[in-house]
Amino acid sequence: MPIKHPMERKNMEYSQQYHDELEQDCREWLIDKPFELPPQPTEF
Repeated sequence: MPIKHPMERKNMEYSQQYHDELEQDCREWLIDKPFELPPQPTEF
């Protein structure tokens, strides 16, 4: 397993929650605008 970046390690605590919320946002966005992609967060 690769060594995590310090920020990444810190973010691990809420990354799953963030991921779930992002996924939900994407689903809602796709319902509204099926042919457009939401902007990607700059960290990823």
